[in-house]
Amino acid sequence: MSCRPTRRRDAAWLTDRFSPGGHVAIRAPSVAEWVVVQYGAALAGPVLVTANRALRGAELEYVLTQW
Repeated sequence: MSCRPTRRRDAAWLTDRFSPGGHVAIRAPSVAEWVVVQYGAALAGPVLVTANRALRGAELEYVLTQW
């Protein structure tokens, strides 16, 4: 079974919402799906920015407004 249609669909979803060179922030635990997210972002073109889950309030706002 090929996963090529899934890759294309997922990349299309990202490119519809984010432009190449744009930034996408993700705040999630360390899980195996990270590889999928990183690969999808690489295919679609946006820069993946990780936000530490320990950040709160003003710290998270600072990270999100630095782009």
